[in-house]
Amino acid sequence: MITGSHRFPTMEEVIYGQLAADAVAALADAFGARRLLLVTTRSLHTPDGEVAALRAALGVRCVGVFSAIRAHSPREDVVACADAARAASADLLVALGGGSVIDAVKVVQLCLWGDVRAAEGVGALVGRGARELKPGVRMIALPTTLSAAEFTPFAGVTDTHRRAKEGYGHPMLAPRAVVLDPRLTLETPPALWFSTGLKAVDHAVVSRIEGRIVASV
Repeated sequence: MITGSHRFPTMEEVIYGQLAADAVAALADAFGARRLLLVTTRSLHTPDGEVAALRAALGVRCVGVFSAIRAHSPREDVVACADAARAASADLLVALGGGSVIDAVKVVQLCLWGDVRAAEGVGALVGRGARELKPGVRMIALPTTLSAAEFTPFAGVTDTHRRAKEGYGHPMLAPRAVVLDPRLTLETPPALWFSTGLKAVDHAVVSRIEGRIVASV
């Protein structure tokens, strides 16, 4: 018999069938948030892209855009984003992008909760290091790929000095809400779209195999 436990992510809702801007504005109202920081990548932050359109639609609610998240979520980018959130007095983080952006913003939350201000300090949050932190500023996610990072309370961030990806987790790490708007995926390159879909299948297969191995032990 397989034994163990599973903790469901503390996600409150998944919204679909609405324009992203309308859904984000409604969520901000529901959460009592008035200062939203958009977090994305430079490739998505173009003058006529979805980020610019979303920022314009949100108006004064949007207090800034942080678009310096690179692939695999380096620690340095996470800390820089947390600094930007503090400087803007953001009360809600909006992650628009794929797995790297969403994972980075998850750990930005930890940096804000634990007042981490240096890349070296992020490492102290690995594993159980973040479990005792009291949640503060939270996030919502607007995914542009099929990575499904938005549905888990875990995140991977890269220590560039060791060239190693580290795992982070917290019961409240998952986004409060996810907005699924297919319009946001129109700029996603086909290769990225299909590769992230394959990665999702890969994770499902690996989880299945690991479950069987545990059962046999």
